[in-house]
Amino acid sequence: MLRFSRVLFLTGCILGSSGVACAQDATPPVTDQTTAQPKTTLPPNLEESPATPTLPEKPLYTVQVLAVNSAKISAPMGGRVTILPLRDGDSFKKGEMLVGFDCLLAKSQHAHAKAEVQKYKALVETQNNLRQLQSWSASDYRTTKADLAAAEADLGVTQATLSNCTVVAPFDGKVSEMPVHQDQFVTLGAPLISIVDPSELELSFLIPAKLLVNHPVGTHFHVTIDETGKSYEAVLTRVSGAADPVSRTIRVYGKIDTAQDGLFPGMTGDANF
Repeated sequence: MLRFSRVLFLTGCILGSSGVACAQDATPPVTDQTTAQPKTTLPPNLEESPATPTLPEKPLYTVQVLAVNSAKISAPMGGRVTILPLRDGDSFKKGEMLVGFDCLLAKSQHAHAKAEVQKYKALVETQNNLRQLQSWSASDYRTTKADLAAAEADLGVTQATLSNCTVVAPFDGKVSEMPVHQDQFVTLGAPLISIVDPSELELSFLIPAKLLVNHPVGTHFHVTIDETGKSYEAVLTRVSGAADPVSRTIRVYGKIDTAQDGLFPGMTGDANF
């Protein structure tokens, strides 16, 4: 007799030759979801702490230090530079010579114009004497007077040319740039020298135009200059006449209230209100 056995896995029971055997259910019992779970305790250094609120940072605005008095002087005439007494960084006083030109031709023209004036003055005097003697010509008299006026006009032109032979300082200051050299020939309008007065400085920067409502002229603020690493107290002194419609900013100017030792035009930094 052929003997065989089958093993069936039905709902956790095994059917064999010796009978049916069922194993206990291996599924863990369902626990009550309402049972309190033990609280996990974190180490002291990992315990959660309440978040500290962060304050918004004050906006910073890039400022530039400017000289109240500064000038880029161009050549008032064409010619050869013969006198250049200063170099970059040298100091000067108001009225001192900055640049001198070779004006030999201008001096000769001025002397010729003076002689012409003297000549026509003598002719006019002669015409006046003839009038007194009733021996004169009205046409000659008018012509001589016109010639004298033309000669005096020419003399004024030569005097103006001579005044351009020397460039003098319009204020006390220092040389900040010297693009010309001794004996160099320059044309009319060519850059000669740049000068600044470092004794009186101001700040220039852009701010959003809407801030003018809360920060009018007279508002105090702080400024930190990068080159010196120092902070200064300043006050708004001027506002530009127009705002930029694209960036919605406007240029404002300020003045440092505290000592300005070590500051030079061109330095930059940050300002905040």
